[in-house]
Amino acid sequence: GQRIFWVERSNNRIMQSSGFTAASPTVFRSGLNAPQHVEVMQEEGYVIFTSNGGESIKRLDLSDGGNEIFLANNGAFVGYSDIAVNGDEGYVYGTEINGGIEYVDVFTGSTRGFMNLVGVSDNNFMFGIDYASSLGNIFYVDADDPAIYGAVGPLGNTAFPGFPTGPSYEYLEIDGINNLLYYSDGSQILRSDTQGSGVAIIQPNAG
Repeated sequence: GQRIFWVERSNNRIMQSSGFTAASPTVFRSGLNAPQHVEVMQEEGYVIFTSNGGESIKRLDLSDGGNEIFLANNGAFVGYSDIAVNGDEGYVYGTEINGGIEYVDVFTGSTRGFMNLVGVSDNNFMFGIDYASSLGNIFYVDADDPAIYGAVGPLGNTAFPGFPTGPSYEYLEIDGINNLLYYSDGSQILRSDTQGSGVAIIQPNAG
């Protein structure tokens, strides 16, 4: 059925709703170590999350929250700012404040590497990230530019120009059905197309 998943870091658990309204929440998995981000891979049957305050990436079974599998770890002070999943290629992406964007095989964790983001001014202070399956592209925030970039292909071998610089872009999500991008700039939530056109404020004073 339709569910929403979210983390309760202070309670060391991942929660789920019984529908798209977050009504009647129940515990999906408890006993975790400071989970911070969560993504769902519906077809693969996985829940991917960061653990220990964002230091590592792990996997659970979507069916019952069991079978916890370790995928990757970056250690203290170098954790993942955000994660996104690519079910088409079987990757989870993790943005890193100091180290660009890493990709990890969601099935075994054995394939790891960093995307070659040609055309980006630097690879520092990466925050929000999402994968648009309908386009085959990755979108991500480079917070110190500050700009939102798009990368062509699942491994991001070529970056295309960033959106006009904003005050402080943070996190983003893709609406893959309508090819719309939703993102925050520290004080409000905005929407645009995937080329940065048609920007509209949909939630002011959201900081």
